[in-house]
Amino acid sequence: MSGKPVCGVESLHAEIKNVVCGVENLQAKMKDKHVCGTESLHAEIKNVVCGVESLGAKLNERSR
Repeated sequence: MSGKPVCGVESLHAEIKNVVCGVENLQAKMKDKHVCGTESLHAEIKNVVCGVESLGAKLNERSR
């Protein structure tokens, strides 16, 4: 983001991406075993990532 920096947004996005990667790894390991809730957890985290990306885009527009 250029212009006015918004503290924490970039690091928050990076942390959430790490969580998504962790969930994807968990899903891969548990693919043969049916673990209830993993798919819905993954979907919820993807929604959070999309929300953070959207927030970043909006903040970027405002800083111009």
